[in-house]
Amino acid sequence: AESGTLSFDGGYDLAGGALNFGITSLTNFGRIYLAGNATLTGTLSTTLNNGYLPTASNSFAVLTYGSEAGAFTSLNLPPDIAWQPNYGATIFTLTALSNPGADSVGDGIPDWWRQQYFGGTGLATNPFSCAHCDEDGTGQNNLFKYETGLNPTNPASVFTLRIAAVTNRPSQKNLIFNPVAFGRAYTPQFSTNLITGVWLPLTSYVGPVTNGDQITITDTNPIPPQEFYRIGISLTTNQTGAGCGFLLNLSGASFPWTGGVSSVTVTASATNCTWTATSNIGFTTISSATNNSGNGTVTYAVTVNSNTTPRNATLTIAGQTFLVTQASGDSVGDGIPDWWRAQYFPPGNGSTTNNHGSCATCDADATGQNNTFKYLAGLNPTNPASVFRITSLIRSTTNMIIVWQAGGGRTNLIQASSTVGSNTFGDISSEIVLPGTGDVFTNWVDSGGATNSPTRFYRIRLGP
Repeated sequence: AESGTLSFDGGYDLAGGALNFGITSLTNFGRIYLAGNATLTGTLSTTLNNGYLPTASNSFAVLTYGSEAGAFTSLNLPPDIAWQPNYGATIFTLTALSNPGADSVGDGIPDWWRQQYFGGTGLATNPFSCAHCDEDGTGQNNLFKYETGLNPTNPASVFTLRIAAVTNRPSQKNLIFNPVAFGRAYTPQFSTNLITGVWLPLTSYVGPVTNGDQITITDTNPIPPQEFYRIGISLTTNQTGAGCGFLLNLSGASFPWTGGVSSVTVTASATNCTWTATSNIGFTTISSATNNSGNGTVTYAVTVNSNTTPRNATLTIAGQTFLVTQASGDSVGDGIPDWWRAQYFPPGNGSTTNNHGSCATCDADATGQNNTFKYLAGLNPTNPASVFRITSLIRSTTNMIIVWQAGGGRTNLIQASSTVGSNTFGDISSEIVLPGTGDVFTNWVDSGGATNSPTRFYRIRLGP
């Protein structure tokens, strides 16, 4: 009975069957009326509809009968709430004992979880249900089992981490851990000393790869002579929907400097569990829907990295962090991005130098300004006329007009000195942003520069 009332003239013997009631609000829930006797020996199941969450003391009279015998042998009730079944003379009610997610004991374990595994109301501990108790003798106490999504009464339900060699890569290590649970985030950590060391997030890894229950990541750069590992586990914030949990098939992805498009699969614990997907930075954008419910897929795109340094982005998907890393646009590692080298020194994609004068210190057009300088200045390294230089100094009454050639899209500053010593020049202008791209000519007026004493020498420098 999802809603409304089902009425029967006689009695009913559940005899190992199941009754399911839907609860949509405090006044809108399914009811069954039996004129005769109700023999309750099966399973009672209840679902919460449309994201409804009862609060403490809310009661639902789901079953009315002429008389009653027995009791339900199994209760399949919504998590996040501790429930109390009440067998009255003519009415069976379900009462919410606590608010969703409430921790009446205050030890980090919610009431509903303690009730589910240790019985009672869940509002207080017993000799087996305290946070530090280890009921199943696994060495993993109840608080740890709650945080990892495990069964605290089953010795086979344990969290494990093992380290394995990587085939043909003796300097690398695989970290393999399981099981993976809904609503948890996993952070690999390392330390070089178990006694005095500090645990730090592991960043030099590829992966993860998961089959839904187990995750494997590869540490590509272990710190010699030894490295210790552990997995930090944290509960992610449940979004709308009782008992909602979410699992991503990946926790991150790596991209080359050219970028690309990829996707993440979200598995939800229920179809009415809603979640969102957001990006924290512009070079990674989400192209699929950003407001979703139930299972789904998030598609995202990473743009070309034109910089000479790697970069990271963070996607927040269903309350969990998904890390996007992108390689530097400088495969050679000499400060010149691949796209720039490919543009001016074909053939190839710019990931290596070639014999066309494309190295950082090469001066392909014999201007005295090498490729690194031409890249930084926004100039063409293959055109002898594309240079960074002052072209003229013009006196205008008491002022001096400095005219120079430079690359568009860059910032320049004017410097002056009374001598030509390289350490004596200082900025006399604020930052000057040059428009456009390619070669541009511009000027700046040094007010009173023609009459300053002593005489001034000028030069132009690249800005930040």
